[in-house]
Amino acid sequence: MSLQSDLAALRSLHKDVNRVRVLTLDIETRPTEARVWGLYNQNVALNQIIRPGGLLSFGAKFLGEKPRHYSEWADTTDGMIRAAHDLLSEADVVVTYNGDGFDLKHLNWEFAQLGLPRPKPFKSIDLFKIVRREFRPVSKKLDFVAQQLGLGAKNSTGGMGLWTAAIAGDMKAQKLMERYCVQDVVLTEKLYLRLLPWLPSGVNLPLIAGNDTGCPTCGNPKLRSEGDSTYTALTQYALYSCTRCKAWVRSNVVKNRTTRRIVR
Repeated sequence: MSLQSDLAALRSLHKDVNRVRVLTLDIETRPTEARVWGLYNQNVALNQIIRPGGLLSFGAKFLGEKPRHYSEWADTTDGMIRAAHDLLSEADVVVTYNGDGFDLKHLNWEFAQLGLPRPKPFKSIDLFKIVRREFRPVSKKLDFVAQQLGLGAKNSTGGMGLWTAAIAGDMKAQKLMERYCVQDVVLTEKLYLRLLPWLPSGVNLPLIAGNDTGCPTCGNPKLRSEGDSTYTALTQYALYSCTRCKAWVRSNVVKNRTTRRIVR
């Protein structure tokens, strides 16, 4: 990512929350190796496994910083896993695409096998969940979603042959794998910034930064009130829109309090 792109990314968030460590992450896994009796509709028993799959490499990028890549060939398996643990422990927010169901669980399993403790708690933003909940594109794959939103495209890999060559020590394949993984991280970060108004309410950047008066999504302190309200089952709250990221937010103060409410 260029310096101009990094600066544009930082401008998406208010300066007051730029110190919040927002980490975008993507992993690549090594396939499981097994002895099988055929090519179709196989049930692989545990005693057929030669080598279980695991973490092969991963890319990571803190917002406003250059992307990083770690791999078993450049950092050793142990070093790569410990680097992932350190980065997650440094992050306040972790952004992924299907990370809650895939990347983070894979990493947790690697940590457990290495005897590492759970990383420091962080807020997870899984963009795949947001796309699935809020939109209905023809495909929910990252490549399709990013291209449709004009954010760019994933790099081509050529399929399993790239993984086979990289694991075998082919330096050209390993370099291609690195570019592929880093591009996924860059695309995911771009998607995060594009979907700021659609993000879930559970991540409050100003609160993490030590000041909870701004927009929870981007930190902007300038909120517009049109006199509108939003409602829960029991309470009415004042509704605001962010002048920066256009997210809808509400106050945490009840707008019109009554002494008695009839509830079901």
